[in-house]
Amino acid sequence: MGSGRRPTFAAGEAKLSAWIADHAYVTWVETDRPWSAEQRLIASVNLPLNLDQNRQHTFHQQQLTQIRADARTTARTLPVVST
Repeated sequence: MGSGRRPTFAAGEAKLSAWIADHAYVTWVETDRPWSAEQRLIASVNLPLNLDQNRQHTFHQQQLTQIRADARTTARTLPVVST
């Protein structure tokens, strides 16, 4: 049963997991300074959904921050879903 403290996608969680399995890829590189590699990657790749260190992205500035704030506000008004 949900506690109401952590928002989830409830029944949609399985659909989201399936989409991630089909479309998301993970890779890694060992490095002693991962924060430096992250900064270079964010600066060189278009990552519109990344909020950290990505304030210069137009989507971040104009839409993403507000969309996420609105989604949190809406989620807080919804009932807790039993699982």
